[in-house]
Amino acid sequence: MKYILIQNDIVHQIIDEFDPLFPDVQIEKRYSKKFLDQCIKVEDENVPEVRFIHKGNGKFEKPPKPIPNLQNKSMMMQYKNHLEEELKRIDIVINQL
Repeated sequence: MKYILIQNDIVHQIIDEFDPLFPDVQIEKRYSKKFLDQCIKVEDENVPEVRFIHKGNGKFEKPPKPIPNLQNKSMMMQYKNHLEEELKRIDIVINQL
């Protein structure tokens, strides 16, 4: 079991119920009730990563990839070339299927 701190629908912290550094100390003794009340409990097999988006009912999704700050034409062309190379790699994989 993990405790997940979510703020503004974003996962900010993931806390193990049992800490190997303090195996005899329950989570209620390591964290205040007020803090734990802000967290949701999640089974180990459903644990998201920090910055994942909480969609409700214990469901999470990866955050969208950030769009690079393209301040000038040169940077835009570099990014375009990068995307074209990625598309070529994807085409190769698809053609091998």
